[in-house]
Amino acid sequence: MTLPIQIRFFRKLELYQELYHQDKKSKTDGEFSIIWDIERQILKWTTTNEYPGMPLTHSFIWISILDEKLILDKKRTPHSLPIESLQPAMDNLVQRNFAKKKDNGILIEEDGRLIGEIIRDIDGKNLFHKYKYFTSIGIIWIVFILGILLPFFVAISNKSI
Repeated sequence: MTLPIQIRFFRKLELYQELYHQDKKSKTDGEFSIIWDIERQILKWTTTNEYPGMPLTHSFIWISILDEKLILDKKRTPHSLPIESLQPAMDNLVQRNFAKKKDNGILIEEDGRLIGEIIRDIDGKNLFHKYKYFTSIGIIWIVFILGILLPFFVAISNKSI
């Protein structure tokens, strides 16, 4: 079931905040960084037209999704990636409700596709798409704060008249 466009955008804003938190965490933890890089590649790939909607197995991810068998750690030095390292990434996707286990693979859910779209936008070259989530969250906070403070200032100005 697809969400109405307004609700979908607010869901993407919520997922953007989670993505921002995970990206920030990956910069401080080397082992988590490698697993998170794999998760990002899987989620980003599911937004392409190549995703058949079938369960993704270890071998399919290994052959079709991961461009390189080298992942950069937090110091950005390449490490060879053993196929066994895909399991923690797949388990994390299931735990975060971006995917569900099916047969001997994972099936990407709606939230997984949404966060994949966010990753694609952020990693892209289009500046509007790159900063639209960050800007939207800032605008929402400004409107929220003004909504709280404006009646207060109106009440104060009415008392002084």
